[in-house]
Amino acid sequence: MRRTFGMGAADALVAATALEHRLQLTTRNVRNFKKIPGLRLRDPETL
Repeated sequence: MRRTFGMGAADALVAATALEHRLQLTTRNVRNFKKIPGLRLRDPETL
């Protein structure tokens, strides 16, 4: 995931964990995670 999507190890681990557990990821960094298919995102500013 890290090489494919060009993100740091910590972000890749967070994304993989959210995908594995079928969780929605709430982050202000939506731009970096947006390119990962199947990852459900939420910007906390829009809550």
